[in-house]
Amino acid sequence: MHQARPALSVDEARLDGYWLRIDSLQSNALVLYEFTPQLSSGADPAP
Repeated sequence: MHQARPALSVDEARLDGYWLRIDSLQSNALVLYEFTPQLSSGADPAP
């Protein structure tokens, strides 16, 4: 019997110059991405 084995990959890929993809979990039928806003240089991380 076949069982799907998810694979975790961790990347830092800039999308549209603002969003940053930091990790993804992939299996045969599902892909989950986590996105975080990319801070510009000089931006205050905690307003």
